[in-house]
Amino acid sequence: SNFKDNRKNAMVCPNHPNQAATKFRVYFKSVMRRFSSYPEASRFLIGLRFKTDENTLDEREYKKNNPLGFENLALQWLEIKRREVKYSSYRKISDHLGKAINLWGNSSVKEIKPKHLQLFLISLDSFDLSPKTKHNHLSSLRQFFRWLHENVLPMAA
Repeated sequence: SNFKDNRKNAMVCPNHPNQAATKFRVYFKSVMRRFSSYPEASRFLIGLRFKTDENTLDEREYKKNNPLGFENLALQWLEIKRREVKYSSYRKISDHLGKAINLWGNSSVKEIKPKHLQLFLISLDSFDLSPKTKHNHLSSLRQFFRWLHENVLPMAA
């Protein structure tokens, strides 16, 4: 028969109490994740339920293709910009975002805070840029985050 959660430390067969599950899958809304231990699966499920109760669960954070990754979204935005601005402007914007991609990679955009922008500015020191050029880098990032706020993050659950 089907395994039942004993709500303590395992999933066990009701007819054969000495038989316990060794692999676990958590299905919660559109989130699915596999685990090799009961405590890990239970902790993950509790976390999802807590986020749901707080109304902060964003199922996109758990997708394999990382739709909220900085690099993924920056490349999408650059594709939009490529069609909207002159090639010379696009090259500069692409360079600005490329430096941020090198620093942040595919980190979740929800995790990027003001301190990360300060670290980005500090990282620009290694390029020996003028204050105006640094300002242009920040301006490009500001445009990106404005687009992100208006078009991507409002879809959060």
